[in-house]
Amino acid sequence: MSNNDDSVIAKKQQLLEKWLTGLRILQKGNFLASTHYGKCGKMFGIPVVIMTSIVSSTIFATLGNNPNQNIQIAAGLVSIGATVLSSLQTFLGYADRASSHKEAAVGYGELRTEVQVLLASSLPEIDDLDARIDSIRTRWSALDKASPTLPAWIIKNVTKSGDPGNDPHKARM
Repeated sequence: MSNNDDSVIAKKQQLLEKWLTGLRILQKGNFLASTHYGKCGKMFGIPVVIMTSIVSSTIFATLGNNPNQNIQIAAGLVSIGATVLSSLQTFLGYADRASSHKEAAVGYGELRTEVQVLLASSLPEIDDLDARIDSIRTRWSALDKASPTLPAWIIKNVTKSGDPGNDPHKARM
């Protein structure tokens, strides 16, 4: 193998190592986002369940009785609160966000594993290295288009710095 071939292989290895870092950030970031949005969804969902249970119990407890007007007002207010929380839960779509981020994390994880396998191999011995690199790049681009955007605070948390140089999307360049 010539020095020129060695240089090309070294550049491909550097590229793959850079991609590995970007994919790690995206995988971990999307798992973190999935967990975060799942917790946000529960923050709205659990009170809705509790409130609707209270309203239902109050209604059944007062059937056949002449209920106190204060109990009726309280049940009505709790019912309104449950409706508002339920509407917010639907509008904010935390469950959908959590699911989308989890799907993205799995996709980035699959690409990350593929890059790790390539890096663990002897790159000069891989006949279709260029095709495999191009395939990873193409699938990464498609995954980026289909995936939700990570909030900046999550990227910062995963990279442990706010350095824009750690932007995982710039790792492919």
